[in-house]
Amino acid sequence: MLVEEQLDTVIVHRDPRLLDLLREQYLAPLDDAAPASRLMLRETLRSWLRNMGDRAAMAEELHVHRQTVRYRLGRLSELFGSALQDPDERARLLLVLARPPNPDPARRPSPESGPARRPLTHEQRA
Repeated sequence: MLVEEQLDTVIVHRDPRLLDLLREQYLAPLDDAAPASRLMLRETLRSWLRNMGDRAAMAEELHVHRQTVRYRLGRLSELFGSALQDPDERARLLLVLARPPNPDPARRPSPESGPARRPLTHEQRA
């Protein structure tokens, strides 16, 4: 199932299963980061989206130095590529980061639902 086709269902009904699938798909680039840094990068991405790129506000929210924010943003840019420049992709990322992941394993996506898909880059869409 293509989760983005069900985006309206996710938003309106807050379907945890679809939201988990969407989260897997859109946060897949973080899988390429070292396991120890994934949560930190995820929180930095969330802060960047919430603060509309204001590095001072991000540093305050994350309790880190501005240079640390700058470094992490560079790493996120390497991982996500042009997706961070696309307003639609940023909106989807904000949606999946707004709520914490579903901790209930019974409600997690099943393997039959297919593998997580990475969002297409601008180049792939053209």
